Amino acid sequence: MPKADISFDQITKSLEAVPDGEIFAMVSTLGSNLMHAPVTTPENVYTKRPTPQIGHISDFLVAEAEVLELLRQYSHQNIFRYHCCQIVREHFIGPVLDIYSHDLETFVQDKVGSISHGPFMAALESAIKHLHSHGLAHNNLTSSNIMVNKEGIPVLIDFGECQPIGSHLKYIRGTPGWNIGE
Repeated sequence: MPKADISFDQITKSLEAVPDGEIFAMVSTLGSNLMHAPVTTPENVYTKRPTPQIGHISDFLVAEAEVLELLRQYSHQNIFRYHCCQIVREHFIGPVLDIYSHDLETFVQDKVGSISHGPFMAALESAIKHLHSHGLAHNNLTSSNIMVNKEGIPVLIDFGECQPIGSHLKYIRGTPGWNIGE
């Protein structure tokens, strides 16, 4: 049937729920002790969810949550705060994280505030050295993965590609325009 002849009612009646297991990993298969979120989460956090256009979509978030669980033991003021993982119907939904209003790119483009170059770079370098001191490499350092807090200080986010230094990358997603060899 040509799509112009299909009614909204016909479309909505043909919709089916996607089973949780098609999108999210079962908690019992993860093999790690991820901290579970309470049923209701505070307003100043969000749950990072799978992106449907990527392979097995929950694998990236599980890998990120495992790194965040490790980093929870070694918090740093310039690395975003990870709270726990949201679990629904025994499925891993995603890590629960602090919310920031602006990444570095939009902070600068929209002229939200000013950045003092020296302290900003020192704080960012401190976050990266902190990761390295724990044997980890971020592997996706871009202007969209550096948030800027209200004080104009950088906060490093997105640990989906974070891996032990020297290890083979499990997932190579990267950021278009920032990948080596593009």
